[in-house]
Amino acid sequence: MDSEIIVTDSDLEETKKDFPVSSENISSDCADAEEVTKPAVLNDAGNANEGGTEKAACQCDPCLLDNTQVTACAFCIVCVEYLCKNCCRDHRKHKTTRDHELLLENIPDDPKIFKHIRRMVSCPIHSDIDVTHKCVDHNTHICCFCLADSHRKCENVCRISDAITSSGNTVSQILLKIKQHQVDNQQMSSTKSLNVLELTTEKNNVKVEASEIVKQCTSELVAKKTELVNETDLIGESYLKALKDDVSKCKALEDECKLLCEIIETIDQYGNEIEKDTILMITQEKLDLMDQEKDKLRKREPMHLNFIKNKECFVVSDFGKLQIRNLANENVLVKDEDNSYVLEEVAKGESSTCANEKDNNAQPDRFTVKIGDDFYSCSITGCVILDDGIIVVIDEENRKIKVFDSDFIFLSGNLLTAPPIDICITDINTAAIIYKVAKRIDFKQINVGVISHYRELPTKFEISRITASPQYQKIALLYSLGFTSRNNIQIRNVGGKIIHEISLDNSFHFANREEFGICYIECNLVIIGRSIGVSLLVPAKFNTYTLIPVMALGDDIDVTRHISSDANGNIYICAPASGCVYHFLTDREKPVVLKATVPLSVARDHNRNRIIVGCFGSNTVDVLQQ
Repeated sequence: MDSEIIVTDSDLEETKKDFPVSSENISSDCADAEEVTKPAVLNDAGNANEGGTEKAACQCDPCLLDNTQVTACAFCIVCVEYLCKNCCRDHRKHKTTRDHELLLENIPDDPKIFKHIRRMVSCPIHSDIDVTHKCVDHNTHICCFCLADSHRKCENVCRISDAITSSGNTVSQILLKIKQHQVDNQQMSSTKSLNVLELTTEKNNVKVEASEIVKQCTSELVAKKTELVNETDLIGESYLKALKDDVSKCKALEDECKLLCEIIETIDQYGNEIEKDTILMITQEKLDLMDQEKDKLRKREPMHLNFIKNKECFVVSDFGKLQIRNLANENVLVKDEDNSYVLEEVAKGESSTCANEKDNNAQPDRFTVKIGDDFYSCSITGCVILDDGIIVVIDEENRKIKVFDSDFIFLSGNLLTAPPIDICITDINTAAIIYKVAKRIDFKQINVGVISHYRELPTKFEISRITASPQYQKIALLYSLGFTSRNNIQIRNVGGKIIHEISLDNSFHFANREEFGICYIECNLVIIGRSIGVSLLVPAKFNTYTLIPVMALGDDIDVTRHISSDANGNIYICAPASGCVYHFLTDREKPVVLKATVPLSVARDHNRNRIIVGCFGSNTVDVLQQ
């Protein structure tokens, strides 16, 4: 803001004249009512013209407060009230309502549009005063009383009339834009409605195909069952017959043994010597034959029939794979074995190359981060990973914080009050979030995948970056103070108490247009910029700081403020313009270049040895294995 806006008492008096306040202006009953009786068509004398129309006469709103029904003949567009002749005359007599515009002809059938207008032009705090200014710091429209009170210290405040004049917008231009939006919305609505019908049809087709697969599998299983039963009968009966014959032979041998035993006992008692010798010889011969038969029977081992199940028959992984196709970009999302959707094919696009690019052509794995009620394409401006492997991302376009498990299965999500631009971990399960425009830090706790609001820390400035060192209980903020000093660093403890404040522009004479990124490596604050490369901000004497250069940046690296670090001291820089993530290793002079899709944020997953990259305008994150 170039100059400070000072509101004097005379300005307030002038505003009161331009925007008069009266408790009689707007009837609360009328203002809150959603449906109002349609007015009658009036003639020049202000009487209801009942001939040739079926519209009911509208009643005077002020008279209705006295339980009196009088036909209205005018409409005040400021008070949003129907008025009769007497009230219309009183309206012009009162000083506060004298300048109100009254409609004596073309009285609206429904005052709904005028209620919308009053809501739009009225101050949200002082409802009976029209807004005159806009506070850019708080992104709200305010009246002169708000300007003199709650917004008197705001720097970026402008008059609405001046803003409209400087923008060059006219009524015709705005109407043209609205009509263009209407046409675009109608086209999108038509396209999406058609997509709804197509998707519904495709969903039903999938169900029908699944039923057909079940029927086909059922018929094939029944055929296999019949074949197995027939084979069982064929094999079983042949072996059963042989076993039954062996049982019969054993019984026959047993009966013969009984008979021979009786013969020997009888001949021993009643027979002569010759008969005994003959019987003994014949019996011995029979016993020898029995031994041979028993040996044959013993050699025939017990037979059993077992059924060996085919495991693949009982374990059906799936009928097929579901594909969610984006015809415009030819992207295909396929449900993987771990129940997460990944991009199987991605439209090929040209990307710049670098001499230090990692020597592999493998495409990164991609996991979807778009959830059911997301309206816009996702832009993941921040990503952190908790100790238990839980992945937390912030989506600037949809104004959300989302939580996924290590396999990118969605656990929970919350809608945020403003677009989030950065996130960091301040404790084991606590994350700090900063927003575009909003001057505060939100602390969220994530327990077992569930998000809960922990606390809020207001600030006097708009923060552009935030980083933390949980081990040393410190938070560092990069912020700007208008156009005089854009690069300032404030260091706080996790409780919010300010420890140090450093102006990079004043202390180190940097150009106030240069942008920096910050991150913590243990207790050391790393600052990255074009003029300083990678440097450490180190405390010096008398509560001052000094910069210690670590390495320079090559001319081919397009530096942005989106940087991160890991526990090993490695640094990652996101470069959306070139579609690269620069990985600075502690033991190398030049970075390793990793390809990604318009990277905005990056985090290192030590549990799975991978890098997760949040992307702009994409519904997926890139996962780079290391």
